[in-house]
Parts: sequence; C-alpha cells; structure tokens
Amino acid sequence: MRKSKLIKWNEKEVVCKELTVEEISTLMASDAEPNDLDLVFFDRVPVQAVTLSCGLTAETLVKESPGELEKLWDAVEEVNPFFTRMLNQLAEKGRRLTDLT
Repeated sequence: MRKSKLIKWNEKEVVCKELTVEEISTLMASDAEPNDLDLVFFDRVPVQAVTLSCGLTAETLVKESPGELEKLWDAVEEVNPFFTRMLNQLAEKGRRLTDLT
C-alpha cells in the first residue's frame, strides 16, 4: 500500500502520496528545465515530484513563501524515502565524478 500523509497547508487539507516506481521513472526521464522552485529548493526533491505527490500545480506553489512551501517538501520527502535516497545518492555520485576532473 502506498504511503500517504494528510497535512494542513494553506488553510486546506492536502494529501501527499508516495510516488510509484512508474511515476519515479517518468520523473527521472523528464527533460524539464529547472524552475524557480527548483532553485529555491535546490537540495530537495524536484518540484515535479511535489506536484505529482500532492496534486498541486507549480503555478499555485510559486505564489507561496518558502517557509510555507517547506511543509509540502517535508511531507513529500517523508512519504517518499526511497526516491529521496535515490536522488541523494545520484547527487553524491555526480559530485564525486566532478571531483575527478
């Protein structure tokens, strides 16, 4: 069963769901350019993961403060520990490769 977490966000209830392997694969294959939210949360899961997990749009998210958005990122990472670890491992391998050059 997929993990989920109900949070109170922006005066409404939002359910953040664990991404499926298929959804993770689609995210990883995406060639979407990073946007402002990805720059603000550069060391966290990408905004596409948050929107997919929570059913919110990036257009809605950019109107909020980073402090308010952090609640969403925290919930998404909590219900997606495998995806979060995978991204951290890939980032670490990328850093090691750049250290070699």
